[in-house]
Amino acid sequence: MCNLSVAIAKKCNVKRYFITTYKNFNTNFPMNSEIRKKKISELKLNLIGQQSLFTRPISQSKKATSVSFKIAHLLAKKMKPFIEGEIIKEAMLLTAEPLLDDYEKKNEIITAINAIQLSARTVPRRIEIMVTNIESQLNNDIQKSIFFSLQVDKSTGVSSTSQLCIITKMVFDDFSVKEFLKFLPLKGHTRGTDIYSTFRKYLEENNIPLEKLSAIITDGALAMKGRNNGFIALCKKDPIFPKFASYHCIIHQKVLCSKVISFQHIIQTVTRVVNSIRAATVQYRLFKLLLQEDCVEFEDLITHTHRSELAQ
Repeated sequence: MCNLSVAIAKKCNVKRYFITTYKNFNTNFPMNSEIRKKKISELKLNLIGQQSLFTRPISQSKKATSVSFKIAHLLAKKMKPFIEGEIIKEAMLLTAEPLLDDYEKKNEIITAINAIQLSARTVPRRIEIMVTNIESQLNNDIQKSIFFSLQVDKSTGVSSTSQLCIITKMVFDDFSVKEFLKFLPLKGHTRGTDIYSTFRKYLEENNIPLEKLSAIITDGALAMKGRNNGFIALCKKDPIFPKFASYHCIIHQKVLCSKVISFQHIIQTVTRVVNSIRAATVQYRLFKLLLQEDCVEFEDLITHTHRSELAQ
């Protein structure tokens, strides 16, 4: 009522202050009367209006920060340079000027766009925060999961730095499954001991519950499957690892089979049939009509290439 506060927020103190300061309030506005309810509503609206003067800038700042995070996430998702955040902001301002000429709150909207932080330094900070949050969610999911398995592979990026790719697949109580991909840089050698030490350090830093580990899948490289110093062998020697199953990735197995097993006797027959159909235009048109009438998945011939041979 008077925008003041008491030293100690107790009922007796507030009541004594009210009776002393507002002696005639109960007389002018009797209890349970409509005029008293109306007066109290007016006082509440005035208080809310005064509070909004302080909360509105905070709300606008939160919205600008939220938009900044969303644009930073878009840039990271599309693999664009961080400097393009400023270009997006400039484009928003350029389009806002002509599009909002007929709107009363044009200046407020432009001010809100100017408040979005998209500098070349801000965007990396936003992405780092999101990465930290994702890693935290991953750790929480692993702690809640029943079992999890790992698929480990090694590749080299555009910067010529070898990356240890780790795909985590987690199973929960409700039989739902989640997957997550993690890259660990291998700045030196890429031997089995180097892969093992990098992986071991990551486990210790993130407190991964290894007792839930059920399997590790790798390719057939010597650094992974070596009998003595391979990654799998070193993990099985380490007492902190439980008994887990190790598998050779089925994708690598298919590729190896396609290189070892010859399909020439099949490919030659298929090639002769395709050449016979394509030799005459009429035969080719009739063949396409036959495929359309049978509602098959492919309505044309798939010509033979080296890659299709490997796929076969």
